[in-house]
Amino acid sequence: MPTIVDRTTLQQTMAAFLQRLDGDADYDAQVPTLIQLFESAIRPKFRSRLMKKRTAITAFADPIAVPADFRAPLTLLAFSSTDVLKGELPYRTSRQQIDDELRGGDPQGWTVEGSSIYIRPYPSAPADWKYRLHYYAYPTLGAGVNDTNVVLTTFPNLYLYGSLLQTAPLLYHDERIPVWQKFFEDALEDVNAANDDEEFGTMQISMPAEAV
Repeated sequence: MPTIVDRTTLQQTMAAFLQRLDGDADYDAQVPTLIQLFESAIRPKFRSRLMKKRTAITAFADPIAVPADFRAPLTLLAFSSTDVLKGELPYRTSRQQIDDELRGGDPQGWTVEGSSIYIRPYPSAPADWKYRLHYYAYPTLGAGVNDTNVVLTTFPNLYLYGSLLQTAPLLYHDERIPVWQKFFEDALEDVNAANDDEEFGTMQISMPAEAV
């Protein structure tokens, strides 16, 4: 079997596990959907530093569209027109944004509603300010045969067994399904544990002494 590095090699390995022959038109037509279903199913279960991204927002608008691969916010930084950092804008609830709007002045915070970012107060926010959004992106493979992403190349077992599990409705009571389920759960557990180590290392939390 090939080393899994992109959509093509992932599909070839899936075919080998499913004992499909190259050129099976019915199988070939289903694979992109199976991979898409896996990517959708994994979103609430998997968060890795590999999914952290940033994007510059140079043209201020109200609202600002979130990136297409946006999953969850991390932070939003504000810069002057000369790229001087003005500060980090805290994430605010919709109710808090009403208070910010009434208070006026420079931007006080931001929130995400639907597929849009709202910075408040507005329109009192300086029009020449720039913003940089840090966020978690969800993993996706493009439509091309050689498309890839960092999650696939780093955790190919997660992609393989997760995608194979999407074939369960087509295979009915296939005895391989529980095996793939176990491999997938083990891979997900290892990935999440590794992410905790990479994010926090061996940091110990110290508790304050009890007051007497």
